[in-house]
Amino acid sequence: MATYHKKPGAARKPHMIRYVHEGRQREASFATKREAMDFKAKFEHDSRAQIFVDPKVAGERFATVAKRWLARHPGSPKTLVNYEGALRLHVLPVFGSKPLAAVANDREGVEAFLRETLPAKGLSASMVRTCHTVITGVVNDAIKSGRLNGSRLKGLALPPVAQKADIVFATHEQIEKLAQEMPGNYGFTIYLMRGCGLRLGESLGEMALRSDRSSLRLFTQLAADGKGYTPLKHRKPGDYRDIPLPAYVAQRVPKGERFTMYQVPHRAYRDWFNRARDAAGLPPSFTPHTLRHQFASIALAGGIPITDVSKWLGHKDINVTYAIYGHLVPESWDRARAVLDEEWVS
Repeated sequence: MATYHKKPGAARKPHMIRYVHEGRQREASFATKREAMDFKAKFEHDSRAQIFVDPKVAGERFATVAKRWLARHPGSPKTLVNYEGALRLHVLPVFGSKPLAAVANDREGVEAFLRETLPAKGLSASMVRTCHTVITGVVNDAIKSGRLNGSRLKGLALPPVAQKADIVFATHEQIEKLAQEMPGNYGFTIYLMRGCGLRLGESLGEMALRSDRSSLRLFTQLAADGKGYTPLKHRKPGDYRDIPLPAYVAQRVPKGERFTMYQVPHRAYRDWFNRARDAAGLPPSFTPHTLRHQFASIALAGGIPITDVSKWLGHKDINVTYAIYGHLVPESWDRARAVLDEEWVS
């Protein structure tokens, strides 16, 4: 329901429409009666169709809406830190002062920001994707809540996040030296990342061995600040991941069947790792994640299906595994020809 009123004494916008939206009475003022009656007709039509968007809501600054979106986002602490940084450093300086509806419909501006502005600043494809995620996340959330009718931001072309892994292989002697140079029992994490493909935070998480010590069950990962445990990446609380356990890793388990390492911030761990890496004669490009790459490359080169490797790595989408490691999968041409020829002559 909407009603027209004329405001006495209002020189610039004397024509007013009062309407009720989401249980609250609101007002909109116009310079001419025709504009007011057009708004009244649109409001009544869109309300019946349940597509009305309050112009005051759609006119909210993108920064205001983005901060509310981030405050209630269900992501992991690490994800929220990444999103907050992308918003604060890159997105809000460009779009923060603009109305939400304007950003949602500025396809050309958002696309230029993602494909030209950010790469020109030397930002990685991964950070570009994160900025895209927060922009579209804010806009799509507003659409779902009825604050926007739609947007023009669907299907933006983005640079690929994953690049083919350039593997720096450490010899067995270098792996052992790397582990020996780590303080306390943290040398065991080197074998977990190299032999089971764990991420850094996962190697410091909560896990258990199967009774026959043939597999490892991973329950949580250590938070980046070293204070407490969080669900595995791309997993809900309570989810776990089972991974084959090589004998050479099982033999080095420092505790019982269920165990965790002492909590340490990832930054401190990397400082230890870098010193151990230098002592082992490995290049600066060799990081904890390189050990995970080494696990994947050995498994794939040995003919293990990429579907299994993807599951053990904990990738959300097998396409990520293909993008990073697809070039390491052995060619099947000769095998395919032999199978097809054998079928033909049989």
